[in-house]
Amino acid sequence: MKKIIFSLVIFLFLSCFGYKSTTKKNLADNKYAIISNQEYIHWLFGKAYLIKDLNDIELIRIDSLLQIQIENKSLYLLEVDNLKELKEKYYRQYLCYENEFGHKIAYVNSFCSVPEVFSEGEMKELKWKTEMIDVSDGGNCYWSVKIDLTENRIFDIAVNTKE
Repeated sequence: MKKIIFSLVIFLFLSCFGYKSTTKKNLADNKYAIISNQEYIHWLFGKAYLIKDLNDIELIRIDSLLQIQIENKSLYLLEVDNLKELKEKYYRQYLCYENEFGHKIAYVNSFCSVPEVFSEGEMKELKWKTEMIDVSDGGNCYWSVKIDLTENRIFDIAVNTKE
């Protein structure tokens, strides 16, 4: 029953704010990628979780949960006031898996600009749409969060700090 009520609230919230569909075919947001390589699950979490797909409704739920965090000032280090600003400022990688409790978890990995590496005598952008990006500094330009889509909650918010 809680899931039905939560889904209805999200639907009404998004309807009130004129949220447009995130259908992949019509999506104007080119700053996101869904990573579907199983190897990154073990690389990031040290466990052999089962990779899962994300659908459009789940992407909307992720957006609404992020918007709530922005409004509650839980993401104040990102220096954004709303979801639209977050999407304009940050590239986002989504990696979804099922944890040991059977919960569907979306890992959101974000960065301000696509990192480059020196390769074959020139600087080249990393292949961020297919390969996970991992950095160890860079301030609030790099952040990540885990979203439990089964329980509709955010946890493990991490914002890098400058050293």
